[in-house]
Amino acid sequence: MNPVVVTCNSSDISNSVDWKSIDAVAQMTKDVGTFKVSVRQNAANPTSVTVPVIGDTLSLYDSTGLIWAGTVTETEAI
Repeated sequence: MNPVVVTCNSSDISNSVDWKSIDAVAQMTKDVGTFKVSVRQNAANPTSVTVPVIGDTLSLYDSTGLIWAGTVTETEAI
Protein backbone atom coordinates (compact mmCIF):
# COMPACT_ATOMS: atom_id res chain seq x y z
CA MET A 1 0.00 0.00 0.00
CA ASN A 2 1.23 3.47 -0.87
CA PRO A 3 1.88 5.52 2.30
CA VAL A 4 0.60 8.62 0.47
CA VAL A 5 -3.07 8.99 -0.48
CA VAL A 6 -4.84 11.55 -2.67
CA THR A 7 -8.59 11.97 -2.25
CA CYS A 8 -11.20 13.86 -4.24
CA ASN A 9 -14.25 14.71 -2.11
CA SER A 10 -13.12 11.97 0.32
CA SER A 11 -12.91 9.29 -2.44
CA ASP A 12 -9.45 7.74 -2.79
CA ILE A 13 -8.13 8.47 -6.31
CA SER A 14 -4.54 7.39 -5.55
CA ASN A 15 -4.56 4.58 -8.13
CA SER A 16 -5.29 7.10 -10.89
CA VAL A 17 -2.66 9.67 -9.87
CA ASP A 18 0.51 10.10 -11.92
CA TRP A 19 2.78 10.39 -8.87
CA LYS A 20 5.61 12.00 -10.83
CA SER A 21 3.28 14.88 -11.74
CA ILE A 22 2.61 16.07 -8.18
CA ASP A 23 3.72 19.62 -7.50
CA ALA A 24 2.62 21.10 -4.16
CA VAL A 25 3.49 24.43 -2.59
CA ALA A 26 2.34 25.19 0.95
CA GLN A 27 2.41 28.79 2.13
CA MET A 28 3.12 29.89 5.68
CA THR A 29 1.71 33.34 4.90
CA LYS A 30 -1.62 34.66 3.68
CA ASP A 31 -0.60 33.71 0.12
CA VAL A 32 -2.45 30.83 -1.52
CA GLY A 33 -0.71 27.44 -1.80
CA THR A 34 -0.97 25.29 -4.90
CA PHE A 35 -1.28 21.58 -5.66
CA LYS A 36 -0.99 20.26 -9.22
CA VAL A 37 -1.51 16.64 -10.17
CA SER A 38 -2.27 14.61 -13.30
CA VAL A 39 -4.98 11.97 -13.19
CA ARG A 40 -4.73 9.04 -15.61
CA GLN A 41 -8.01 8.05 -17.22
CA ASN A 42 -8.78 4.47 -18.16
CA ALA A 43 -9.33 4.57 -21.93
CA ALA A 44 -11.28 1.31 -21.86
CA ASN A 45 -13.58 2.50 -19.05
CA PRO A 46 -13.32 6.28 -18.52
CA THR A 47 -16.24 6.33 -16.06
CA SER A 48 -14.24 4.14 -13.64
CA VAL A 49 -11.92 7.08 -12.79
CA THR A 50 -12.85 10.07 -10.67
CA VAL A 51 -11.48 13.13 -12.44
CA PRO A 52 -11.53 16.23 -10.22
CA VAL A 53 -13.61 19.16 -11.46
CA ILE A 54 -13.85 22.79 -10.35
CA GLY A 55 -15.28 22.98 -6.85
CA ASP A 56 -14.10 19.51 -5.75
CA THR A 57 -11.92 19.19 -2.65
CA LEU A 58 -8.54 17.49 -3.10
CA SER A 59 -6.60 16.23 -0.07
CA LEU A 60 -3.12 14.74 0.28
CA TYR A 61 -2.41 12.44 3.24
CA ASP A 62 0.58 10.48 4.49
CA SER A 63 0.95 8.16 7.49
CA THR A 64 0.95 11.16 9.86
CA GLY A 65 -2.34 12.58 8.56
CA LEU A 66 -3.42 15.45 6.33
CA ILE A 67 -0.56 17.21 4.50
CA TRP A 68 -2.48 19.48 2.13
CA ALA A 69 -6.10 20.19 1.18
CA GLY A 70 -7.82 22.66 -1.09
CA THR A 71 -10.53 23.34 -3.63
CA VAL A 72 -10.05 22.74 -7.36
CA THR A 73 -10.08 26.14 -9.07
CA GLU A 74 -9.02 25.11 -12.57
CA THR A 75 -8.56 21.99 -14.67
CA GLU A 76 -6.82 21.20 -17.94
CA ALA A 77 -7.49 18.20 -20.17
CA ILE A 78 -4.35 16.74 -21.70
